[in-house]
Amino acid sequence: MRSRLIRIAAAVAMFELGLFVAGYLVYWIVARPGDLDFGSQYGAAYVAVHHGWSHLYDLQPLHEFEAANHLDGLAPFQHPPPDAWLAVPFLLLPLRWAALVWQALLLAALIAAAFVVSPARRWDRTLTVLKPQLTLLVAPILLAAGYRKTAVTAVVVMAAMALASVAVIGLSGTRDYIAFLTSPDALNHPMPWTVKGLVGAGTLSFAATAVVVVAAIAIAVRLRPPPDVTLAVGILASLFVAQHLNVGDFVLWLLPVWLAFRGGRPWWLRAVAVLTWMTGWLVVGTPIVSALCDVALAVAFVVATVQARPTRQRQPISATSSG
Repeated sequence: MRSRLIRIAAAVAMFELGLFVAGYLVYWIVARPGDLDFGSQYGAAYVAVHHGWSHLYDLQPLHEFEAANHLDGLAPFQHPPPDAWLAVPFLLLPLRWAALVWQALLLAALIAAAFVVSPARRWDRTLTVLKPQLTLLVAPILLAAGYRKTAVTAVVVMAAMALASVAVIGLSGTRDYIAFLTSPDALNHPMPWTVKGLVGAGTLSFAATAVVVVAAIAIAVRLRPPPDVTLAVGILASLFVAQHLNVGDFVLWLLPVWLAFRGGRPWWLRAVAVLTWMTGWLVVGTPIVSALCDVALAVAFVVATVQARPTRQRQPISATSSG
């Protein structure tokens, strides 16, 4: 009964927070469409189509587009080129309508992704290339845990997209993108809901990031957790050390939270998952709480895996084989 009540409370909390975010997005798109990530993608697609793909990361034509369309606060394009490719068809619509359609398609894609990854033994279908910083540690952690086929597939797909991107934007566009990613402003930009919120930007954040990466890989090598736990820890660790993150990116928490409610999980893991999801309300006002809960959920997954090891070790080898 207690487990059922927790499930119901979690479902209500997710639904309520989802409605709030949806309403907030619609309001923000209408009021300030240039402030959203899609605004920068739309602007980048416009620049690429009218000035050439080699100018994808050129700020001058982007500022000209912003001024011509009376947009305020349009952020520079910070994503890999495939994000701009996807935005090209939306140039047929005004920015506000394009942004609304884009958000509706993202919601449909999220629901479709849930159906894709939900069947057992189908984790090899999860790849991400549009915002790799959000799941950057997933592939190495999967590889360290022994899931070589999934990790190699993800790396091959990312490499293919990277090569295609270079072919489209050329060497000059690639140099502009690398220069932006490695600029002091980008590397030292404060991200209060990540490791930077705990230790600050600069050298300390890089050192702390290295500690998190080494610890996550060491845990994967030592415990060889099941694929769903490996995926959850990889996502949570990636979000914690991400160098570029928006509050909307925390929708990725949905997958680890959902995995915490799979059959056989301890009640306290589900309680931590609910708490983590609820701190989505605090991402803007009290970001440090969200960062700590992100870490807490990753640790809870690890502890639950350690506790379940004797049971798993008694199972047939084929039930825990990797690949």
